[in-house]
Amino acid sequence: MKFGILLISVLLFTVAARCKSNVIVQRNTGMDYKVIKLDSINNYYLVYAQRNDSIFKIVSPKLTERVKGCQRLKNGELYPFFLRSSLSNWPAGLEGLSPKNNPLINCFSYDDSTSICVEEGMVRDLFYTENIRGECFIGKR
Repeated sequence: MKFGILLISVLLFTVAARCKSNVIVQRNTGMDYKVIKLDSINNYYLVYAQRNDSIFKIVSPKLTERVKGCQRLKNGELYPFFLRSSLSNWPAGLEGLSPKNNPLINCFSYDDSTSICVEEGMVRDLFYTENIRGECFIGKR
């Protein structure tokens, strides 16, 4: 009887450990996006990426120092980006004023001389990601 309980416990622990490791792998796997256009405005790069029939506009500040492990982004290449919406980080209490809810507001001011706008009909949000630094992809493909 004790052997049976021990065997079941070990079996359950093994299954639980496997499930946990699968969740971690899924969380750390970015979605593949195809870079379709690279552009810049003042001190920022604009990366247009496509996944399925959606286009995403990613904003990345230009850097003055070199990036270790830099893989320059290229048109037509696939990258596993971890995108975060600029609209989802709107200050608490002001969500109703965000471009997502108010079509009259469609630009974000990044510094005194740079406003980057959402493009009607093409891009409805601005994104950023931790695995783009300047014009470099950081990570594994």
